[in-house]
Amino acid sequence: MCEKRQVDHAHKKWKIDPKFEPYYRQVLQGNARAVLQYCDEHWERGNLSSSFFELLGRLFMISFYQVAGTILSNVARRRVSGSPNKRNVYEHWYRRILKPRCERARDFVRKAHKSDAPRRGDEIWSDYCFQPAWDLRTETDIQHHEMRKIAIKELIEARGSSSQSSLITVVHEFGSFGLIPKKIFFELSLTQIRAGRRVFCLTPARVARKYACLITNISESTASHYGNVSN
Repeated sequence: MCEKRQVDHAHKKWKIDPKFEPYYRQVLQGNARAVLQYCDEHWERGNLSSSFFELLGRLFMISFYQVAGTILSNVARRRVSGSPNKRNVYEHWYRRILKPRCERARDFVRKAHKSDAPRRGDEIWSDYCFQPAWDLRTETDIQHHEMRKIAIKELIEARGSSSQSSLITVVHEFGSFGLIPKKIFFELSLTQIRAGRRVFCLTPARVARKYACLITNISESTASHYGNVSN
């Protein structure tokens, strides 16, 4: 019963994509296979909801539970047989994945700069990575937060010792925790002095577009022709 209340509390704070909502409701009611049903019905069309990927990230965090591990392994075995429209793929990465995360990261950096105690770049990055992802109201909340911190620390160490992973892999790995990779974070943190004021060099949209283009292998000039997709 305690676990059910925690899931319901998390659900109230999580904005679910309307198309994914019916499947997520089934998950809350105990039908974990609803995730796989959604995956089967939408995978080859290339129009998977951002809420689906968000749920996968949450499952990744609790993959030590058998049902979560089973779902993740089933999803990993699926292959896309069709070729989704390249513009749709770009829009997915830009609008649904990278831009919201870049905007949240920029807000964090802005608040860090406004704090009384000055912080160096690496310190702000560390604070960003290890900030609580939920309200720490109970002992269970604290325990899960500590487990999350350990997992993130292991990821950072793994990425620091290896440069072989592809960009999409690194974005997925950090995205599992609702974060952006360090390289993207530091581009969002770049500032310069203009008219005596410190301002950010690049907007979150500009940074998100750059990396969405790198992931989808299209030029930024092509992305600019997509109109409001890149706004």
